[in-house]
Amino acid sequence: MTSAFRTEPRDDAIRHLRRSLVRLETADGDAGSGFWIGPGLVMSCAHVVPGGRVTVVWQGHHLAGEVSEAVPAARGRADEPWPYPDLAVISVPRAPEHDCVWLSEQRIPLRTPLFLLGYSSVYSAELKSHSAYGTFSGSHGDEDEMWRFVGDEIAPGMSGGPVLDLDRGAVCGVIKTSREINSERGGLLVPIRGVRALTEAARAHLWRAHDRHHATSAWVVLRRGLAEGALPGDVPTLDAGEEVELLELITRLEDTPDLRALYAEAVAPATGLPPEPITDVRQLCYLLADLLPRHGEPHPLLRLVHRLAAREPKPVADALREWAVRVAARRGEYDDFERWRRDAATAHTPAGDRPSIIVQVVPTALDSTRYLLTLWVRENGKRSVKTYCDDGQGRDVAAIRALLVRLLRPLLKRLEGWASIEFVVPGDLFDEDFENLLVGRYSRLGRTNPVVIRDLERLSDDETWHAWQTRWRSLRAGTGSAEWLACDDDPSPDKLDAGLRLRPEIAVLGLARQPRQYAEDALGVALYAGVPAALWSRDTCPEHQAGGHVGECSGAGFRRTVSRLLAGCELGELPDVIQRTRNAAAAGEEPSCTGVVLLWDDPERRPEPDAPLIELA
Repeated sequence: MTSAFRTEPRDDAIRHLRRSLVRLETADGDAGSGFWIGPGLVMSCAHVVPGGRVTVVWQGHHLAGEVSEAVPAARGRADEPWPYPDLAVISVPRAPEHDCVWLSEQRIPLRTPLFLLGYSSVYSAELKSHSAYGTFSGSHGDEDEMWRFVGDEIAPGMSGGPVLDLDRGAVCGVIKTSREINSERGGLLVPIRGVRALTEAARAHLWRAHDRHHATSAWVVLRRGLAEGALPGDVPTLDAGEEVELLELITRLEDTPDLRALYAEAVAPATGLPPEPITDVRQLCYLLADLLPRHGEPHPLLRLVHRLAAREPKPVADALREWAVRVAARRGEYDDFERWRRDAATAHTPAGDRPSIIVQVVPTALDSTRYLLTLWVRENGKRSVKTYCDDGQGRDVAAIRALLVRLLRPLLKRLEGWASIEFVVPGDLFDEDFENLLVGRYSRLGRTNPVVIRDLERLSDDETWHAWQTRWRSLRAGTGSAEWLACDDDPSPDKLDAGLRLRPEIAVLGLARQPRQYAEDALGVALYAGVPAALWSRDTCPEHQAGGHVGECSGAGFRRTVSRLLAGCELGELPDVIQRTRNAAAAGEEPSCTGVVLLWDDPERRPEPDAPLIELA
């Protein structure tokens, strides 16, 4: 009875798979297999199509494609198989409407039944689709890089074809190679999790296209059919429909948040690092979905989605909250979820949990255009550890920037990328764009990490410390407020200082244009009055410089955009908000915020100049 019950959903999955299979032809006449993974996107093996132009043959169409990425792009040793992950993604710009497979990065149990599909000429001179049935028999490689397939023949030409998990209705791998030609001894498969070796941009494009397509595809229905016959212990955390809905919402997030912090919040009060490095929100969702909820608490995945909603603007935030409530109710965790949400709303997250790298740049005594560089690392509330200290020679700004790139890369790697960067600099370097240092392959420092500047002079000015600490405490407690100076505002120092003294709750000063464009030193007055945070843009307000403008000026546009971004968050979240804003500006979504600067000064987090120099492992 069980076999008959599950036959029809499996047959549906195989039919869908066949409609996604393609044949690949290269310029030198070689042929192989591939399959549609998203609109205009084909996956295959790198050894089948290592690069260049490819002809994609599908249902009578001969389509022009090009390998957008292959990893690795070269074979390596000629006497060994193509190195892991041996995957290639092909872009087909003018593809007609077509089916796409459902991909899964999840690991599968031993003896999972598998269906393999590809093209082969093993039984005729003409390439025809060729299938194989077998099972997963374990991994191969130190890091479970490859999967072993047994029970049937992998024929020549099938490399690059899809591997279907018949229990879950998901393509879980790619056919790599047979163990022995013309035998039933199986071969090796590349698990879909190998896509994590793609570049960040390629991986994000792949999953965005895949997840948006499947929000309305027929794979949900067939996966539900397979789930109906599953054993009680195999029932997933989410229904297939809930899963695709969440994944589609993730594609609409404005930016990648602090993944390690989100993981810690979702599994709290448990401690420790995630069991594997987390590269994106999608992976984090699946990592949490595999966990079990503690008694009396909602599932960690629901907690994650609630945290994501708190960071997003409408309507995505509303859709995430509605999804979490609906799934909690379906799982019987609604009361636990609502109780946790109320408790979380009143809880205060202590400052300083995130490690920080403190970069101090001090002008030399004899030449104010040359600087001395010192770096500290502060982790888990511990004392700062000095990791680099300049001698007395000094460097110009260009040399400081080049040295920072070399010093920050290993520190960020050691901290797994999860660190804020604090630049303690004199006022004449406030507009130096340290956040644009290229410390990764593609992204700038301020887009991968929260980057703030701090006032070097105030650290040694004890006269301002009491007001500074008082305003900082109100900011962290959520009772502080923000005050803006518009482009037309130009108060005298006395008037601005008096206004700030009358309102000790002001914790953030926003400047609609560059600080030096104001006739008086408005920023200096605010810092002396103890204001711990300030926002401005490095871009000028050309309309006010020229005079006689009509309508909204650039500075007003910057103020309006930042105010909108801050409306849905607490002031204490400013470093993370500005990190997202920098990404949005670079992506062209918030052009008025290009060059946004955040001064963020915690009076209790000071460099420790007497700390010994320690070379971190």
